Amino acid sequence: MLYYEDELLVAIDVPYISTTFAIEKPTWIKCNVKLTKEGLQIKFVDEVFTIPFTTIEYSNRILSHSVINSIQFTSKYSFFIVIDHRKNATIGYENILFSTLLAGNKTEIYKLRYFLTAILGLQVDPLLKNLTVEEVRLLSLIDDNVRNVEQLTAIFDENKDLLYRTFYALVSKSLVDDRATLTSTGLLIIRKVKGIDDAKKSNETELKDKIDEVVKLWDDSEKSIIKDNKNKVYLKYGESSLSGSVLTEDIWRFLPLKEIKETKIEDLKESGLGLVMSTTYDSSIFLRAYDDSVIFTLKGLLDKKDDIQIRILYCLYLGIVEETSILSILDIKAHTFLEQHQQMEKMGILDNRIISNRGLDLIHKMIKGYCTVLLIYRDVSTRRLEHMRMDNSKKVVIDKLKQKHDKFRNNISSTIY
Repeated sequence: MLYYEDELLVAIDVPYISTTFAIEKPTWIKCNVKLTKEGLQIKFVDEVFTIPFTTIEYSNRILSHSVINSIQFTSKYSFFIVIDHRKNATIGYENILFSTLLAGNKTEIYKLRYFLTAILGLQVDPLLKNLTVEEVRLLSLIDDNVRNVEQLTAIFDENKDLLYRTFYALVSKSLVDDRATLTSTGLLIIRKVKGIDDAKKSNETELKDKIDEVVKLWDDSEKSIIKDNKNKVYLKYGESSLSGSVLTEDIWRFLPLKEIKETKIEDLKESGLGLVMSTTYDSSIFLRAYDDSVIFTLKGLLDKKDDIQIRILYCLYLGIVEETSILSILDIKAHTFLEQHQQMEKMGILDNRIISNRGLDLIHKMIKGYCTVLLIYRDVSTRRLEHMRMDNSKKVVIDKLKQKHDKFRNNISSTIY
């Protein structure tokens, strides 16, 4: 498989380049460079030189300014990559390190760097070699001043144990201290991850591109962590019965909500809480939800005597977000919904049809009220509510990070134009 191919300037088998000392003038040769499944293949006029992936120790290592200046001056290129690889020694049995330099235009060098990192992973970078993806992520968050445990837990998909293990791993590696302050080594890694060192060697336009790349890294983190499990539903009329499993956000599509005339919550000791519903055509429906909060909010949604704003809140909580569906289920006019929705946004209960933490607190309070009235004194499950709360915290973190990078990007744009 061919991952990459281009014409680059190459200096082969340079004795291992120190990070602190200068180097002798390297001999540059224009070669055809290929990246295949076997390794990095460099083709001269009548010779092919291959660096197997298994022999590569480091890639894109940070060098001293004197070395960088020497490489850029002799190659006439600002962009380059250094690859440190093992090779059999002429004398003795030990393998020794050599450095191979490749220089070219920005696009090709960045492309080569990308494929090398994708194939070899973090281990080829001397700074990132011993770091996990989670450790790099947490280090970046701390650098962006995100230290709230609830928000960090949301980013780590609600796995608090993983968050704490990752933090103590960073402390043990002397990348942060006990107060979550980055050490000099931690700062160096952050500069590496965000490409700040490369950006300094480029112009402002290249720096803007770099920042855009950083923002894109958070796209996968924006995915919702709400786990919508299936609920058991039983329908019965006379001797006929029907049973099945329905996702919470599909309940309204399967049950005749407008035809339900009575509801009752039953506490079944073997299987927990259940909602019994009777319809206008004398059939009965039993719902056993994976989460008790679904039982309480569905009952409140069906209670026509309840406050209309609370019922709208319950609709959104159960995944009913289309305006036409809400209007039909609640039997209200569009202008009524618009007025109530605007009031709820002003109160901070909703944010563009997403329930805010204040709205979730209100739902939690209503559930506790139901428990008091029904004399239910044991803990009821509110997993869906907690997942929504974590989603909100996660969104706050992502928005802050993007705003910070957007502001930085805009500042760079203003200096360019």
